[in-house]
Amino acid sequence: MSRTTALVCIAFGWIAGTGPAGQADEVDPATILTNEGLKKVGSYWILPGEQELQQRLKSLAPKQHELDEALKLRERYEQDRAQKRVALQNAMTERRRLNYLARQAEDRRDYSRAMQRLSALSDQIDLMARYVNDSGPADQINRQVGAAGDALYSELHGLRELVDSVQARYAELAEDAKVAAAMDALAKESGRKAHLGPRRVFARGVEELEDFEAAIRSEEIKLREDHGVFWIDVTLNGTARVEMVFDTGASLISLPQDVAERAKIEITDADPVIQMRVADGRAVEGRLVFLKEVQVGEFTVQNVEAVISPGDAPPLLGGSFLQNFSIDLNHAAGTLRLTSVANPEPSGRSRHRVR
Repeated sequence: MSRTTALVCIAFGWIAGTGPAGQADEVDPATILTNEGLKKVGSYWILPGEQELQQRLKSLAPKQHELDEALKLRERYEQDRAQKRVALQNAMTERRRLNYLARQAEDRRDYSRAMQRLSALSDQIDLMARYVNDSGPADQINRQVGAAGDALYSELHGLRELVDSVQARYAELAEDAKVAAAMDALAKESGRKAHLGPRRVFARGVEELEDFEAAIRSEEIKLREDHGVFWIDVTLNGTARVEMVFDTGASLISLPQDVAERAKIEITDADPVIQMRVADGRAVEGRLVFLKEVQVGEFTVQNVEAVISPGDAPPLLGGSFLQNFSIDLNHAAGTLRLTSVANPEPSGRSRHRVR
């Protein structure tokens, strides 16, 4: 073979990726692992998602604290409002008694005293009624609860997606022969065993996430669709099972008289009268009551406000129950997912997403 031919063969060997001895160039094992998205931390090669989890977990405790404080504020407000409602009912009972005494009074002085007391009592009743029926403070607190809940639920959902993706990727890498060979080569070079993640700190982070998730309950509930209206099964006061319209636009549960009777709801003159607007736009009066409990799926909320409406309007499952949950309504599937911090308290605005 001529010298020229030999030089061409040697050159071709370099171009083809072989060395002068005809051996393939070896790729640095660290480069192989880096190309797989891994980075070296101590004796471990880990995915960046491990460190991202540790950083993002730090945000959960403050978000949980913000939600807890908002829930406590809402509970205090509802307790005060409930006390004012009892006082209002007692005052209305006293007003009926004074009206009776005034009608029965034979002495002008007795009549005058009764009317004076009635006048003062009526002023107190007006003040208490305005407080009890004023939705402004409740709406402000509800927005605070909703925002805090959404922030926590969203971060938990994002962290769960991160953990699942990291774990799935580690499972793929553990089965990759090229990765295993690179780890062995690094161990031979350094004399120390190289480890593929995850590390124990990642496992502890997953456990911490699971602790937060354990405080969150969620259930998917099947709805019945009828001409664009969704109906849902609800149990009232532990006895009456009622199919109700799912209505995020209604601020309260609304029940017609016949459903109220089935649920054994006692309506008295002491129950406040409120103005409500029906589907045709008319303003009508209804009685505001408390339901002992309302159950949907696995969730039960106690002491839930409802209005007993006149006429034959369908029962509505509204905000006084839904406000305790984050809501995901899937129109296409006809399903409703309720998500709640364990042991939800009455009141608060629902956080809902519609698809």
